[in-house]
Amino acid sequence: MNFKLKNTYRFAFRKEYFGGLLLDFENTTYELITPKEFQFLSKLKEGEKFFLQDLQSSELIGFIRKLQQKNIIQVNHRGNLLATNIRGIPTAKKFPKDYLSAPLKVYDTYTRKCNLACKHCYASSSANFVETRRTLSQTEAIMRKFYEVGTLEWNFTGGEPTVDPDLLDAIKMASNFGMKVSLNTNGCWNPKIYREILTSGVKEIIISLEGREKTNDKRRNKGVFKRVIKTLDQIYNYKKSNRNQKLEAILNMTIEKDNVCDIEFITRLAAKYNYGVKFVTLKQAGRAPKNYSGKILSARGYMDFAKKVQELREDPEIRKSGIKISLNHQNLFCSNCPDRSNLPYPFDYSECTALTTATDILPDGRVVVCSFLMDKPEFIGPNIFDISVYDAWQHPIMEHFRWAKKQDCINCKFYMKQCRGACRSTVLLNGGKIEGGKLIGKDPYCFKDLLL
Repeated sequence: MNFKLKNTYRFAFRKEYFGGLLLDFENTTYELITPKEFQFLSKLKEGEKFFLQDLQSSELIGFIRKLQQKNIIQVNHRGNLLATNIRGIPTAKKFPKDYLSAPLKVYDTYTRKCNLACKHCYASSSANFVETRRTLSQTEAIMRKFYEVGTLEWNFTGGEPTVDPDLLDAIKMASNFGMKVSLNTNGCWNPKIYREILTSGVKEIIISLEGREKTNDKRRNKGVFKRVIKTLDQIYNYKKSNRNQKLEAILNMTIEKDNVCDIEFITRLAAKYNYGVKFVTLKQAGRAPKNYSGKILSARGYMDFAKKVQELREDPEIRKSGIKISLNHQNLFCSNCPDRSNLPYPFDYSECTALTTATDILPDGRVVVCSFLMDKPEFIGPNIFDISVYDAWQHPIMEHFRWAKKQDCINCKFYMKQCRGACRSTVLLNGGKIEGGKLIGKDPYCFKDLLL
């Protein structure tokens, strides 16, 4: 595979309902810009002449200076402003009036095959899973579509992506499009390819670990804990020998009643390696309903868990390590959680990433509202290989899910400050429904009533 994109740009800009976004592919960041700033960039890129001298007293001068510092625009010997290091993203014909025009991140369920068969797996993955998969050339075509609309990140998940022989080529493709590549993995790698994975261009590796050895192996399989620790050591030693390479690692732990007692162990293990920690809740999807019925934390259990997470954040030894401990929902005990409620949707902390800043695709290329709902046909949309990203993003199935109002969150004092609100997928997987544009049902992890 010798794919290489021509004429890549570090920066891009695209129109949004609030003005626009300035995208930095090198640092995987974005900045909200005003309508006037977007119009200025558009005119400059289209060839309209602007002289720096004439703009000194303009309200745009601060923005122009910032663009100069980033080397997005230059000034030639005549004082003309030039935009040579940025591309404009084509505007969607049917332009959204109240949400992003296209996703910033793709969660790619690259395969549902796996070298494990974990009892709680939401994708019901195994080595013998039968699936229809897209070809590598189709993956490249799909990635190109997302590149053209300004997608910054590509996450490979599964299943276990590393069992697919095309993965390394697919990672290189996404990297060549300038996207940040992340990999969700069980850490049970083929020893022959571990170095190829680390040198493939991946920038972030999220490794699943469910607790101490006994806890983890009860859920995953005997011997898995030791294999994961070996992988953590390999990543650590590689990072130590390649300090100039940007490669982050995160331990990912799915919380339920049987392993919540191990969150301190996982956090201190992460601090030892200087890896991040991400805690996610068990969903009633895949094999979980059969094997973990009754194991979901109660609202009070989740509240106690959230308290413990905050205590670990404040622990002197863990704080000294500088690691990030992520808890995306009901983060109610974090005293310094920033209030984003004054920002435009979806940056106002009102939602998770599903259909707000990110989209999910399945192994065959079909889009799904959220990966946790991949076995619910009513939440699966068209194949992205056959239509544009804009059409897939605005598809009626996506709209139906995106705008289901969270009834219990509307008047909640924590919503958009320390909590993103009810998880639609969690509600739906626990017997809820969407009816009349409303999300009907309870999020079992919501503990706001215990604090009032």
